[in-house]
Amino acid sequence: MQTPRTLCPHATGHDSHGSAASSSVEQSLDNLKLMYVDLLLVHMPFGLNFRGEGNYMPTLPDGTLDYALYVLNQTWSAMEGLVKEGIVRCIGLSNFTQKQMEKIIATANIKPHNVQFECHSYYKQNVLRKFLNEKGIPSVIIIIIIIITLFNEGNI
Repeated sequence: MQTPRTLCPHATGHDSHGSAASSSVEQSLDNLKLMYVDLLLVHMPFGLNFRGEGNYMPTLPDGTLDYALYVLNQTWSAMEGLVKEGIVRCIGLSNFTQKQMEKIIATANIKPHNVQFECHSYYKQNVLRKFLNEKGIPSVIIIIIIIITLFNEGNI
């Protein structure tokens, strides 16, 4: 199973039709030589202003990241459209807070099929795990091993 992630960085407030999300998925499908993907995740609840120059970490003249502001519900709606088109089977979220997920679920026609989030012995996420269980949303836990290793070795 291939599970590409998309930031949907161009799915901003002025892209309410989701054309940027669609073009991002089409590019991923072309790169992977697939007709569809089983699961597509909105990787983060924010995006970056890509300018088509091949730089995936665009910066402003002062060197700071060039963040895009967009409406999460519009991005989710665009993702739902990709499911309806049949090029994506399931959609999910990664690195979202409970509050952000609640906003999406409140207006969603398709609830998230899966949510990824960081969780380990130093960051248990009990409230988020309970919320997802109550909503019947499966989750995948991300463990940042390097941080735990450095912490255990006394390096941080």
